Amino acid sequence: GSPYFHYVSYGLSNLYRDEEAVGGEHSGFGFELTMRVKAAANETAAPMWPVYLMQQLARYVFDSGNVFDDNHWAGTS
Repeated sequence: GSPYFHYVSYGLSNLYRDEEAVGGEHSGFGFELTMRVKAAANETAAPMWPVYLMQQLARYVFDSGNVFDDNHWAGTS
C-alpha cells in the first residue's frame, strides 16, 4: 500500500486534574482529533497543513461549544 502520515492531537480536555472542574458539568471535549494523509510521491517530510486544519477544528469546537462524537469524520470522494 501507499505510505501515509498519521496525525493525532492531544485530547481537547484538560491534560491534568483540575480541582475546579471536578464534579462539574461534562465538557464533551474529551476527544482527540486524528488525520491520515496519503504521502505524495517521494514525499518524506510530513506536511504541516493537517496540523493547521486540526487547530482550526479545535478552535471551532471551543468557540462554538459543538463537540464531535464517535464516528464523526470527514473525507474526500
